[in-house]
Amino acid sequence: MLTQQQMPTREEPKNQYQTLDHDDLPVLCIDDITSSLDRSNTEFILDFMKTENIGRYLYLEQLGATIQNVGRKVVRCLTVDGNESSLVGLAMLQCTVREVRGKLELAPYTVVIPYVARDQEVENLD
Repeated sequence: MLTQQQMPTREEPKNQYQTLDHDDLPVLCIDDITSSLDRSNTEFILDFMKTENIGRYLYLEQLGATIQNVGRKVVRCLTVDGNESSLVGLAMLQCTVREVRGKLELAPYTVVIPYVARDQEVENLD
């Protein structure tokens, strides 16, 4: 029988991807905040957070992010593009979710998709 000292230990796998937390999001300008609080945006996120939508996920192309309704007014960001405009868009989404008394979950769930310049994409195809 193995004692506790002799028992093999299993190392926890480390993240093999980049993630981000709320502190990593950019500070929004007043125009971005105003847009985030627009009625159409708050209505959209309230509809997305409805109980019948639990488990659903959606890729928001304009934001470059994939979100999922995980219930109890919690929206989880699954992926976000690693460019500045997508991070601003995610910060705006956070502002909208907070306005409707919801919560946006980021790390450790969010995978940042590395930004690859268009020129690099073409080179990689050759």
